[in-house]
Amino acid sequence: MKKLIGCCILLSNIVPLYALNSAPHALMQLNNNIDNSWVITPAMIHEKGTFYKNASMDSPMKPGDTLSLKARKSEILGWQYDNQDDFNVAYTLSAVMQQDGNKNQFSYSSPACVFIVTAPHAADPNVQIVNYNNAHCQYQDNGQGGIFTME
Repeated sequence: MKKLIGCCILLSNIVPLYALNSAPHALMQLNNNIDNSWVITPAMIHEKGTFYKNASMDSPMKPGDTLSLKARKSEILGWQYDNQDDFNVAYTLSAVMQQDGNKNQFSYSSPACVFIVTAPHAADPNVQIVNYNNAHCQYQDNGQGGIFTME
């Protein structure tokens, strides 16, 4: 038993505890309630973090990567903070509606919204939403990362 405890103490000093988890810190549910698709671009704006294209940590996104949210579908976007930071984080999720289902076709009048997410502490999100060109986006806190809805 002493060997097992010593092993765990040694391991905890080498590997951050969040790295032992198989799921990101936050799981954001992205909902599309309309017949057009959306292109979602997550971006860190303060401190470091990584976004994941699903609920596990096996598909990290690079800065600038996008996620396509098909018509009337939902996706999960994971997020993990960097263990070197103090959790005074800020990031954005921008969503731009695709015109005619063409991923590369956008116009200056494409409906779009930006979710600005800050969190001075764990489980204390502050989400502001800016809607453009008749987009109707909403946020609901579900205690796990939030529900982000595009309409």
